[in-house]
Amino acid sequence: MGGLLVGVGLVEVGLRIAGPAGHAFVLDGATSFFDPSLFVADPVFITRLAPDQQATIRTVEGTTTVRTNALGLRGAAIGPKPPDTRRVLALGDSFTLGLQVQEAETWSAQLQTRLNDSGAGPVEVWNAGVSGYGTQQSTLQLRALAQTVQADVAVLLFYLGNDLRDNDRFARGQTNQKTLPPVPPPPPLPPFVRHSLRHLASVSRIATKAIIWWHLKKAATDPGLVEYRDEILPFVDGAHLQRLMPHTVTALHGFTSACAQLDIPCLLALAPPAYAVHTDRLGPTLKVFDLDETQIDLDAPAHVIGQRLPQGLRLVDLSADLRANRDGLLYLHFDPHWSAAGHAQAAATLTVPVAAALERAGGRR
Repeated sequence: MGGLLVGVGLVEVGLRIAGPAGHAFVLDGATSFFDPSLFVADPVFITRLAPDQQATIRTVEGTTTVRTNALGLRGAAIGPKPPDTRRVLALGDSFTLGLQVQEAETWSAQLQTRLNDSGAGPVEVWNAGVSGYGTQQSTLQLRALAQTVQADVAVLLFYLGNDLRDNDRFARGQTNQKTLPPVPPPPPLPPFVRHSLRHLASVSRIATKAIIWWHLKKAATDPGLVEYRDEILPFVDGAHLQRLMPHTVTALHGFTSACAQLDIPCLLALAPPAYAVHTDRLGPTLKVFDLDETQIDLDAPAHVIGQRLPQGLRLVDLSADLRANRDGLLYLHFDPHWSAAGHAQAAATLTVPVAAALERAGGRR
């Protein structure tokens, strides 16, 4: 028994020293559980954050507390706009909402701090991100909130991992619901099973390895992993990327038109997936889905979007700065979202262009 315990201990230490494998992202789908009270169904937005809620989010990599205000935005209550204060509305999906980090660690909160420290303030940045939102839903969010928040500038974070697919699905569903492929249900794991797996994974790397191995056996049929494969295809299949582009181009034109009608400068920030920054994860990720690594073009989606960007919309590609600073852990090990350091890098890259947009907004008022 003693020898067995020593052997298990050595394996555990070895796995911790080696670090998670490049395909460790699959653990998130098996163990994460989000309080359903944080979201409510909506006939227009499909889903939105519930107002005046507080929830605890527990994952293998940590625990965060999330609060929403009366407008259904993550953060404190929004009062009257103080004199001489300018406001930025941060839009996007889960990369903007940032459930994986504390409120003060999100890129919107860190951008606010940087803008005020740089002398561009007083500035308030409000987090209007909602998990799963594509460009069309973010545009609806902008129209619904801009006047209430009295926004001077809007920043839309476009996640290159799935926003192309989400825009295509949303547009086809709006046109004819019958032609929209049904969204697969989540894996049928009861909450207590997810809680148990998460607890095991948080205390033991051996358990983590076993859960990942078990989950990878279902790569061809697991709904979450099938969707993840769909997200990778634009990086390995140029024809597939081109097929997805029309609805994204239309959505970006709609966003730009909304900004013009509201008379506020807007920026589009492109956020790459984890394997496009921490490239050591690329090979194992592609291997899970039997995709050819020689066909990968990590810059293809950003390049195509840049070519077809509507006039008047400022583009900020976060990829270069994230790759230049990837020595730190910018994306979580077991979750494909940014860590606090990733949010910090995004905020650092956005500070100068957002400050310039605020200057333009000041000159127009």
